[in-house]
Amino acid sequence: MRQHWRPVASIFGATVALSCLSALFVQPSYIAEGKLRFQVNPLPLSTESDEKSVELRPLVSTQNPLSTEIEVIYAKPLLQNMIDVLGLEDAQGNTLRPKAVLQKLSVDIIAGTDVLKLSYESDQPQESARVVNTLMRLYIHSNIQNQRSRALSARKFIAAQLPQRESVVREAEEALSRFKEKHKIVDLEEEEDATVTAISKLDSEITLVQSEFDAAVARSSTLRNQVGLSPQNAIAVSKLSQSSEIKEILRELQSVERQLVIARKDFQEGFPIVVNLKERRSALQKLFSQKSQKTVQGNSLSAVVRAELDDPEQSMIQDFLSAEVQRQAVSKRLASLKQGRSAYNQRTQTLPKLRRMLRELERKSEAAQSTYETLLQNLQELQVAENTNSSSAQIIEQALTPTEGTTFKKKASVIAFGILLGAFLATAAVPVLGMRQEYLSTSHMTAYEDSINALQGLLDYPIWSVVPHTELKHQTCDRIPGSLISILGEMHRMIRANPQLLSDEHALKSLVVTSLEVQEGKSTVAANLAIAMAQLEQRVLLVDANLQSSKLHHLFDLPNELGLSTAIQDTSIRPAEVKMIIHRVRGNLDILTAGSKPSSPMSFLSSERMNVLLQYFAWDYDFVIFDTSPLLDVDGTSALANMADGVLFVTNPTVTQSKELEMAQEIISQFEHNIIGTVVNNGTTQDYSKVYLPSFKIDLARHKI
Repeated sequence: MRQHWRPVASIFGATVALSCLSALFVQPSYIAEGKLRFQVNPLPLSTESDEKSVELRPLVSTQNPLSTEIEVIYAKPLLQNMIDVLGLEDAQGNTLRPKAVLQKLSVDIIAGTDVLKLSYESDQPQESARVVNTLMRLYIHSNIQNQRSRALSARKFIAAQLPQRESVVREAEEALSRFKEKHKIVDLEEEEDATVTAISKLDSEITLVQSEFDAAVARSSTLRNQVGLSPQNAIAVSKLSQSSEIKEILRELQSVERQLVIARKDFQEGFPIVVNLKERRSALQKLFSQKSQKTVQGNSLSAVVRAELDDPEQSMIQDFLSAEVQRQAVSKRLASLKQGRSAYNQRTQTLPKLRRMLRELERKSEAAQSTYETLLQNLQELQVAENTNSSSAQIIEQALTPTEGTTFKKKASVIAFGILLGAFLATAAVPVLGMRQEYLSTSHMTAYEDSINALQGLLDYPIWSVVPHTELKHQTCDRIPGSLISILGEMHRMIRANPQLLSDEHALKSLVVTSLEVQEGKSTVAANLAIAMAQLEQRVLLVDANLQSSKLHHLFDLPNELGLSTAIQDTSIRPAEVKMIIHRVRGNLDILTAGSKPSSPMSFLSSERMNVLLQYFAWDYDFVIFDTSPLLDVDGTSALANMADGVLFVTNPTVTQSKELEMAQEIISQFEHNIIGTVVNNGTTQDYSKVYLPSFKIDLARHKI
């Protein structure tokens, strides 16, 4: 395109101009707009005011719910319904397709609101308004039908679930009632508080009763020791002491026993008085036993009891019995209190478990009741929702028939189409123009061959290579990345055709590449020859000896502060130390740039120092290539040509004419014996600067030199 930019630009410009001219005759379009507001209707039987209930809530938190409604409006069934209602047709009288309506329909969200704006573009203003209004009405009708359908399905489902939920509620309540009845639970919290209070009160009473019991035990023990009777005997004595008959028998028995004692002192045992007293005593004892057994419900008392009956301290026995009764009463009371305290302890230990079980049953009952009430409430609400005509969308602005049309979009479309068409035609014209250029190049090659034949007659040296003519004048490096590869291929062919370049017999170690004038391509030939020989496993040093106008550091993108001029001028640098300023490109290829420009390039190149460096380079490398100045610019090139083992002469027939070669015969004769061949190049410096230099960098990366 750069080569043929003028005709390409003309084709593109003419196409765009025609499209702009066509845009002036487009018909205006009319856009009608309507607005829908969205909100969630509160439930018909809801009594709670919830601000969130009137907001649209998306299923996904990051999603705008209005985006879903936009897709519903864009749905083909809704659009087809609208087309059928209005009977929309295209220009040929065919029924419009939903796809054609979508191209003219636009639904957008008004930022910061729950409002959608519907826009429709048409050539007829009445049609655009009717489409928007009909589409909004059909959408609202479809929304209402969908809500009714969802309410009906939900109501049927809830109605089927209610009996089951009612049974669950009843079972939960019965389980809770049985639990309370089994464990005698009224209110666990109050019972727990009452239990704590009762235990505290019981502890206080137990302490007091324990004190009373200890006092009663002590008093009873003291009186028992004083009386000398067991509680049973003391009770018996108390009962017998209250019987006058027993007292009389006992006194008579005691009298008989005294008489018996006296009689035994005076009479023997068989004496009638003693025998009578014994018989009387036995009768009285038997009578006493019978009466006492009947009185105390037990055996006859011992002699001690009988003695106590006549004891004048009957009050002490009564006190003992009273103390014993009090001790037993306090003991029973204390045991009762401890038993109650133990019962409260057991209840206290079971209360946490009962509380947990009660809470679990209450939660189940409450959950079942809540679910049942919610289902019942939803059932009532859904029954109302089935018969309601409310919708989540509301028309807040009807579409009015537009009075003014616009042509901006149509004009922009026509112009954009013209730009695309112009780009296509301009691109398609490039191959046609290239074919024409190829035809012209064929004619040019005929003249080129004639120039080579004339040049071969003037120079009595073999022509090693002829770089073919390539039309590169208006081409860039990124368009033809293979141009350098073709030149490298030509260099490889030249090396194979001239084995003396690599043969040890001819001892060709250093080569000067020069030309007669500038712009003949010698620097490009030298660089490509160095690359080609490095690819053949030769250690190559490429030296920029063009001290007047150095180029190699530009070709290889290298620094040029230090170079050949530094090595020649600074004699303190030994030849072996020159390696420090030599740049290793890759692999087998090293480059020594020209360095700073000296005041007298001729004296530098013809100096003895230059001869020493050349010999060192030839010894250290397999091949040394010097890129020099043109012969007509610097005389020092002739001296360097005489030092080197050979000279490769580069000439360009399009730059150097036969008359100029005839004028330079005297200069060439100075080193004529070193010229080993000629390379005919048909390019210009402008061509190489645009093709060879960037392509050379690409080739380095590709061939890994």
